[in-house]
Amino acid sequence: MCSQPDYIAKVGSLCKFFSVKLHLLVNNFQKISFVYSFIDGLYSFVCDLVVKITNFENFDYRSVIKFLSTVGTALKDIHQSLVSVYGDRAPSKTTVKNLGAEFNSGRESIEDDPPIGRPVEVTTAENFSAVELLVMTDR
Repeated sequence: MCSQPDYIAKVGSLCKFFSVKLHLLVNNFQKISFVYSFIDGLYSFVCDLVVKITNFENFDYRSVIKFLSTVGTALKDIHQSLVSVYGDRAPSKTTVKNLGAEFNSGRESIEDDPPIGRPVEVTTAENFSAVELLVMTDR
């Protein structure tokens, strides 16, 4: 059996040991947390980049279709040119045909048209309160 001073010394060294291990664990957790944050940020960046590239390609296609259809190139030839450059990412024949017809009939913009029809619905605290007030007063 240990004497009291030996016991206190052993408990002290055990506390020191666990303190060092806890410190290492906290440092590792901070590193893991940093790596996770970095990966999360990188994922968001890549997703945004994919969206921008996709939108850029749409403008790119439309610019080519607008130019070539304006100078009189057949829509079939425009589609073949786009397929030879963009491969699977090229727009369909129908898209080339529709955009070519729009540009030939006077369309100037290569950007998307604003959506037609019902606006996007948004649930906010204001909307919820307004509807609740209407329902409660109509009782």
